[in-house]
Amino acid sequence: MNYYKDIRELIGNTPLLQLNNLTSYPTINLFGKLEFYNPGGSIKDRVGLKILTAAKEQGLLKPGYTIIEATAGNTGLGLAIAAFEMGYKLKLFIPEKFSMEKQILMHALGAEIIPTPSEEGIEGAMKRAAAFGKELPNVFLPKQFENELNVQAHRITGKEIYDALDGNVDILVAGAGSGGTIVGISSYIKEQKPNVKIVLADPVGSILGGGAKGTYHIEGIGNHFIPKIFDASCIDEVEKISDEEAWYYAQLLGKKEGILAGFSSGAAIAAAVKQAYKEGIKNRAENHTNTTNNSDLQRPLNIVAVLPDRGDRYFSQKLYDTDVNLADQKFNFLFDSWSDSYDRTVYEDRGEYKEVFEDYQLILDTIAAEIKRKNDSLVLDIGSGTGNLSFAARKLGYQVIGLEPNIKMRSISKKKYPDLTVLEGGFLNIPLENNSLDVIISSYAFHHLSNDDKADAAKVFYEKLKPDGKVILADTIYESPEIRDVLLADSIEKQYLSLAEDLKTEYYTTQEVLTELFKEAGFLVTYQRMNKFVWILTAIKKKEYILLEEVKGNE
Repeated sequence: MNYYKDIRELIGNTPLLQLNNLTSYPTINLFGKLEFYNPGGSIKDRVGLKILTAAKEQGLLKPGYTIIEATAGNTGLGLAIAAFEMGYKLKLFIPEKFSMEKQILMHALGAEIIPTPSEEGIEGAMKRAAAFGKELPNVFLPKQFENELNVQAHRITGKEIYDALDGNVDILVAGAGSGGTIVGISSYIKEQKPNVKIVLADPVGSILGGGAKGTYHIEGIGNHFIPKIFDASCIDEVEKISDEEAWYYAQLLGKKEGILAGFSSGAAIAAAVKQAYKEGIKNRAENHTNTTNNSDLQRPLNIVAVLPDRGDRYFSQKLYDTDVNLADQKFNFLFDSWSDSYDRTVYEDRGEYKEVFEDYQLILDTIAAEIKRKNDSLVLDIGSGTGNLSFAARKLGYQVIGLEPNIKMRSISKKKYPDLTVLEGGFLNIPLENNSLDVIISSYAFHHLSNDDKADAAKVFYEKLKPDGKVILADTIYESPEIRDVLLADSIEKQYLSLAEDLKTEYYTTQEVLTELFKEAGFLVTYQRMNKFVWILTAIKKKEYILLEEVKGNE
């Protein structure tokens, strides 16, 4: 027979799952450490069990004692899982702003919830818990933010990760609230493999990874103070993650990998994907070429992201709110690390992408020439990047506004073209009035949207354009699925592995699909070929055309 005798035996030994649909580099593997497989649904089960077991063994915790702790939720659940049916009382101080689901679950496991003011944060909850503990006899305070056992619990997590990959851990990404997770995991793995890279996924507004103190909604990681067990020396790099980025990747985990995880998991994945983009397949390929005798470089690069908890405890926080449109967030992740080298890539006549960017300046000038409106017409360049297309259109006398979601790209654009107006936004987030634009232009950006998002974007274009407005965009567009297969095979034959992977995984589509979705939105579409990969699509806003087609269809 093979069975467990106690729910606590299920704590730890969580799965390490390869994630196949979040990055597009064949020489980079992305893994998720699924800590929501713990019985309490989070990584904190490990901490609760470790601290209470040690306290019992040391005589610090006896039946009838009261356990008092301040928590954002998951540590409270971990303590509740570890403490149930052992004759303890459990009183948890939790800021009111945190997930209602976690509070309900803690209560279901027998804990007493004592809400504290949201504006006081976790620090206020800690002070109130400490003060309350002084008023009662027979009290044990786990003090997760200063208890070294928190770190020791996660040395085991580190060993599980290290063993699962036979020691081949290259980059480890985790968040930090108390600091126990990232410090514990890194302390174990770095003892075995000193050159492993430890990356902190830290919310924008948290001071743990540097930066100004601010507000954020990611739960469970980040802080406005430095916990005693947090050791910044174990961290090699910090990725600052916005609420929107964490939100986006938490949702994407469900849609792309079938994983329903929480905000902090979304933040960890956002940081891991950024690391993958920074590492890049081209840099990896150069390492293979230059150091073929190095066995460590002849295998894929392995990035592990720690996913702390489940997503179903954040319904009240609207984690899966389907009304929130986050499609444009992808541009932030794509261009954060590419921004500094973007101009060099598109203008230099070398590398895997030289055929994609062949005649780059001519393509921009052709788009600008196709505007064909009065000189004072209002033109919007979406995905304006470093400003090259916007500048080409402005040279012809048009009033041009750039629209770019990535802050680094906007910064570079403003330095290059100080007089250019650049706003934050994207294809599905145009902060301008309806019927206000004469022309919408774009280059090498539209393909980052899925076909469904492209269809939605076309409808947005129709609303924002004046009655005779039009869209002009250049991008990789296939004449047919057969041509796509030919271009892919050619790239593979030339050993353009990065380009081939992009052709397989990016949202490039065919003229037939684009024509249909623009037609449904109210446009008449034509194409102009610019190079082997790139076509210019021109979509004219002609409602009369659609009505005429409908009449013909009914005859």
